[in-house]
Amino acid sequence: MIGLNMSQGISFFNPTFKGSKEEALSNLETFTSKWKRKYPRVIDILDKNTHLLTYFDYPKEVRHSIYSTNLIEGFNKQLKKKFKLKEQFPTETSMEKYSVSQLNQYNCIHEIKEYIKDCNIQVDFIKIDTLEKAKNIPCIFNNWAVFKNGKYVSHILLNKKGFEKLLND
Repeated sequence: MIGLNMSQGISFFNPTFKGSKEEALSNLETFTSKWKRKYPRVIDILDKNTHLLTYFDYPKEVRHSIYSTNLIEGFNKQLKKKFKLKEQFPTETSMEKYSVSQLNQYNCIHEIKEYIKDCNIQVDFIKIDTLEKAKNIPCIFNNWAVFKNGKYVSHILLNKKGFEKLLND
């Protein structure tokens, strides 16, 4: 089983890290040498990312506001929280597939929310976060359920194109 503990002191990812870019690079090198053997594809992605430490190009005084207002960083916090719940993966590929599925969900939801806002369409997103709520929904419980005019349509998460098709049916 692969277990990646997201809280293992990876200070070069930490927005409150007050050190220099050089210190962050040193921490990154330590991190990559420690995990390269176990997670070669993840480390390869980090090594190829030339913008990984761009954050340090900004003055220290504004770094916190950049981090706290960044949509991507907010998503990263959500992703870390979900990874902590999953803690172990049978293979690196399964961890990678899980990451991609989370990115896909985020993109689809964001795309639909932008579309409904632009078109002034009324849509309700209902979070099923308790067993009681799951027992009372009028469909098979999956990650997603799509209803139109109070009727169950699908359990597949729609992207903008699928959403537009649903509206036009």
